Amino acid sequence: MLHKRSNGRLTLEQFFARGLLRSDFRHYTGVDGELIVDTVLRYEDLHQQLADVCARLAVPFEADALGREKTITHTENIELSDKQKAMIQRLFSNEFTMFEYSK
Repeated sequence: MLHKRSNGRLTLEQFFARGLLRSDFRHYTGVDGELIVDTVLRYEDLHQQLADVCARLAVPFEADALGREKTITHTENIELSDKQKAMIQRLFSNEFTMFEYSK
């Protein structure tokens, strides 16, 4: 969901300040933190992993049919404050561990 302000987008600082950064971990894990779904796909490998799932289920897959509406192209590097980095590390600690991302 795009959270709008007068010129169309929130700044990163506004996004953080409004508490809009949330983890989806609880949507695919049980109360004990264990996965309750068969597969969680990595965004960086989405096309290949989705093709694999479709093949396993014998469902046709056309990568070109996937929309890119939520794709955001950044033309500049975003510098996170130490406070923002700490918030991201705290909120997504479970995901970093599950996907073996460095913190």
